[in-house]
Amino acid sequence: MALTKQAVVDSALRIGDEEGLAAVTIRRLAHELGVTPMALYWHFKNKDQLFIGMIDALMADVCVDRDTEPWLEGLRRQVVALLGSLRAHPYANELLQTPDKLGAAGFAHAMETALTFLTRGGFSLIEANQVASYLLKGVCALVSDQPCPRTWKHGDADEWRRQIKMQLHRYPAGEFPKLNAFADSVETDLDLDEYYAFGVDLLLAGVETMSSRGA
Repeated sequence: MALTKQAVVDSALRIGDEEGLAAVTIRRLAHELGVTPMALYWHFKNKDQLFIGMIDALMADVCVDRDTEPWLEGLRRQVVALLGSLRAHPYANELLQTPDKLGAAGFAHAMETALTFLTRGGFSLIEANQVASYLLKGVCALVSDQPCPRTWKHGDADEWRRQIKMQLHRYPAGEFPKLNAFADSVETDLDLDEYYAFGVDLLLAGVETMSSRGA
């Protein structure tokens, strides 16, 4: 069966999911696909082009319909789609730091969509670009700073909560009542879906407020 560009990208995404972005190399991919490294160069001339192909795949769901929705609802759907892609592929945060990401058609389409929504919401193109950049960085930060990383092993969360509680209870309760109350609250398992939903609400509330102020 002929080696396809999509098969190479799919294999690269899977390796990244399992072992991180550093494990994604031309040599490793060739081994996984049972071909020589030269066979991959028909589709991607170098690793940078491979990363562009991966970004294209990751951003596919972020290109929502920009013509038929109220701007803020469309922007929210786009942010939620981006969050879903980054949660499924945590290494994507690192991938999106590449300065060549605008070479990925999927990323360019996502940016065009965001700029369309934001200018419809009253932002100038310069402001819209800034807001889109802040939203991208905000979503990346939500995922990279997730309180319970996927790499944690069994019992890590319990130890993390114990350490937080111990550190915060060092402060006198009379002087730091809120910190001490928060220390007790970390005994409860964090609902990650609620954590992300709150983060998205917070980001978009700021966008909506700035849009209203401009109007």
